[in-house]
Amino acid sequence: HVSAEALLSAFTADEQAATARFVGTTEQVVEVSGTIRSMEPVGAEMTNVVLETGNDLAGVVCEFANSELHPEWRSGAQVKVKGICTGILMDVVLVRCTAVE
Repeated sequence: HVSAEALLSAFTADEQAATARFVGTTEQVVEVSGTIRSMEPVGAEMTNVVLETGNDLAGVVCEFANSELHPEWRSGAQVKVKGICTGILMDVVLVRCTAVE
C-alpha cells in the first residue's frame, strides 16, 4: 500500500528502482490511496481516475472499466484503489483497477 504522492515520488526520484519495486518482472497489484483530481471518460467502456500528487504536471492515472467505478466518486473524494502498475510516462499508470472499500 502506498499513497499517490509517494508512488509518484518513488518514480521521479529513481525510475529504475521504482519500476523494479512496483512493476516487477511479472504483473503485481499495487494498492494506492489518494484524492481524486479528475475523472476522464476514455471511450464508452473506460474511465481514467486521476489521483492528486501535489504535482500539477503529473498524477497517478487509474484505468477503470466503467462497471468497476464506485458510483459516488467525485473530484475531491478520498479513495483507495488496486491496480497493476505499468510504470511512468508523464503520470504513473495503473491498469485494470478496482475500488477498495
